[in-house]
Amino acid sequence: MTAESATPRTGKRFLLLSPTLPYPPDSGAVQRTFLLFKALQAIGHVDFLLVGDYRVPEHLLPTLRAEFNYLGHVPRQYGRWAPQEWGIGVPRIDQPLQRLVYSALGWRYTFFDSTAMRSAVAERLASGHYDAVVTRYLTTAYQAGVIGHPALYVDLDDLESEVWAGRAAAEKRRLLPQLYGRIAASYRQKERELVARCAGVWVTKTKDLHALGNSAARMLPNIPFASYPHGVEPLAPATRPIVLGVAVYDWLPNREGFDWFVREVWPHVRRAVPNAELHLVGKLSDEALKRQWSQTPGVRCLGRVDDLRAAYQSALFTVAPLFGGGGTNIKVIESLTYGRCSVVTPTAAKGFENMDGLHVACDAKEFSSQCESLLGDLDTTARTGVAAAQQASRQFSFTHFSDAIKETLDK
Repeated sequence: MTAESATPRTGKRFLLLSPTLPYPPDSGAVQRTFLLFKALQAIGHVDFLLVGDYRVPEHLLPTLRAEFNYLGHVPRQYGRWAPQEWGIGVPRIDQPLQRLVYSALGWRYTFFDSTAMRSAVAERLASGHYDAVVTRYLTTAYQAGVIGHPALYVDLDDLESEVWAGRAAAEKRRLLPQLYGRIAASYRQKERELVARCAGVWVTKTKDLHALGNSAARMLPNIPFASYPHGVEPLAPATRPIVLGVAVYDWLPNREGFDWFVREVWPHVRRAVPNAELHLVGKLSDEALKRQWSQTPGVRCLGRVDDLRAAYQSALFTVAPLFGGGGTNIKVIESLTYGRCSVVTPTAAKGFENMDGLHVACDAKEFSSQCESLLGDLDTTARTGVAAAQQASRQFSFTHFSDAIKETLDK
């Protein structure tokens, strides 16, 4: 897919800093960066600077330079005590030990100074004559040294405090919930402090507005990527008992959630509806896990597909069995916009509460019951999907997304 050009409305100049590229839009984080870039480009000129650990493949550079004004890549420079620099050699020891030490000390290890990044960004700001700086994530703004810039706008679609609070709630081992809760509280305090120094902040759900407690914060919900630029055309009702999962399974919450679904939920669904199929679309690098899922009766691991719309067209409804992570799940609203109901956990439903077509289930029994009900009445499921598409298309469009950004910048 190629990005479309946009005609700026004003002479404003923006510097967009992000640890994720805006292209190719093959994950939720990249899609969000793409949409943010396009919304800013409709207002003025946007330069894009990649900051962080990601390495840009050579074949992407021509497109990035021509269509996204790509300036280059500035890697992070970790401090001596940053957990990324630890290397005991056993990941299962490394990670808990890092969390324990940082929790005990009350440190927030993603908020650290990166001298190289600060220097490169400062040099760019001095030579670029920008009207505003926009960053993806608050940690990016901190590491790049732009906190306190008089025109700093942060796209805060993922709160570190929420991620750690989720870990605390899900952790069953003794003491760790208290440790993770302490990290979450430490992050929440720092987030409030830093947001107070921003000209504007965008969040994806109402809960985040209350958590930050700052008048500079505005709603900017995640939207389906297919809504760019002219909206999504709802699909015709499906007639086959196919359940669809769409995700980047290399991301740990997705991998763990769908592994739980395949092991704990799908066998019950399959016994109730023997001809049901589960199609899993998206990147999964773990070949052993892919084989394990594929050997489960009725499960097909399709990997990346060229036509995602066709995958949705064949499906009766989707599932989103997530138990961790912050922000909101783009694939949930994408499913509803296409006219496909979705069975989700409370975590995956965050930001989309009370939407038509959303079926929330808290455990394996509820999840299988919801799936069996949808598979048992194809006509009702299809009608619910039509209603879901109408509501989702009204509330989650690129037009609304772009207008929200323009309104914030105008103020």
